[in-house]
Amino acid sequence: MKVYRTRVTPKQAAEWLKTNTRNRPVTQKRVELYASQMKAGEWALTADCIRFTDKGVLIDGQHRLTACVMANTPFETYVAEGLEPSSFNKLDQCYPRTVAHAFGREKKKHYNLLAAAVRMVWLLETSQRIAGGQKLSIDEAFEVLQRHPALERCCDVAQECHGPTCPLPGSYLAGFMTWCYELHGDKGLQFWQRVGGGIDLQKGSPEALLYKKLMADKGASTRIHRDVVMAYCIKAYNAYIKGKPIAKLTFDIGKEEMPEFAKS
Repeated sequence: MKVYRTRVTPKQAAEWLKTNTRNRPVTQKRVELYASQMKAGEWALTADCIRFTDKGVLIDGQHRLTACVMANTPFETYVAEGLEPSSFNKLDQCYPRTVAHAFGREKKKHYNLLAAAVRMVWLLETSQRIAGGQKLSIDEAFEVLQRHPALERCCDVAQECHGPTCPLPGSYLAGFMTWCYELHGDKGLQFWQRVGGGIDLQKGSPEALLYKKLMADKGASTRIHRDVVMAYCIKAYNAYIKGKPIAKLTFDIGKEEMPEFAKS
């Protein structure tokens, strides 16, 4: 097997893609992500090779090469030639590095919760629903953390609240705490402390209504869709911030747009 480093031009990438005759289906979103990184000069050289069989057939790297053509931008990479064709089924079998791993490496407290909360805040930033959505890269996750310095503190608070009486996953709780603290300070934080811990819930209040709704779902055999949970949380919080009474929480996932947190 031969391994070498090279600068791949869009022309070279297009030529190599002609040998891409037996590979997995292309994921267009992944190509677009890589292309945007290449265009922005953010593509990093790693030890991940473009791989060819001993017959010159491309078996790994089609997304990078397609992105190079799309971006019309060259990139640096390592290339491995001379692999057995059967090695395709053994590629990418290692344990991938995750955002949580990266946070743990930086000695971040509650790094698993922090990684999940960062993604939740990113979803709120980009107005995406929880179900589905693009995966955050490690670099993007650190950028979100830099934009939202309250995340680490809110993860500490959420960790204290989270337990058998908490109706929400820790990522939702910490993410919503962060977002609402940045919007409304301690008042925003206190809402989620009450919901998360099931404490100081006044009868008829939005936080009490939300807590009751979510706890009922927690014990149900058929769970509420994750996006519906998110909508309930936002609607209850907005009623709390605006001081408006709310009799019930509803959300039609097929017809309603996802609400946004009130800014005032």
